[in-house]
Amino acid sequence: MLSSNPEFAVKVGRTWTAALSYRFEDPNLELGWRNRTVQKAKGSVLVRDNKTGSDIVRSGYSVHDFYVNWKPLNNDQLNINVSLNNAFNKFYYPHSQRPNVLPGVGRELRVGLNYQF
Repeated sequence: MLSSNPEFAVKVGRTWTAALSYRFEDPNLELGWRNRTVQKAKGSVLVRDNKTGSDIVRSGYSVHDFYVNWKPLNNDQLNINVSLNNAFNKFYYPHSQRPNVLPGVGRELRVGLNYQF
C-alpha cells in the first residue's frame, strides 16, 4: 500500500550496533561502551494522490555511549548505574522521525539507582 504521506514512507538505513564491556570482580563494577551506526538511506517515494515521485535522502550517523554499573553490596540488591549517551554530542536526525524535523538527543547523562527489597 502506498502512503499519501511520503515523509513516513522512506526506508530506514541499515543499522549496526556494537558493544564492549569489562567487569571487575572487586569491586563489582562494569565499564562499557555502546555504538549505534545507521547508514545513509535513499529512496524514491510515490505519492498516491497526485502520482508524483520524490527522492528522499536520510544522512547516516553514528553515536557512542559509555556506561558504568556498580553493585556495591556484591549482589543484585543494590545497583547504581551511570550512562553518558551520545558522548561526543553528535548532531543527527534519527531515521524514525520525519526527515530533518526533529534532531536526535544530544549528549545526555543518566544516573540510576535500583534497590530490590
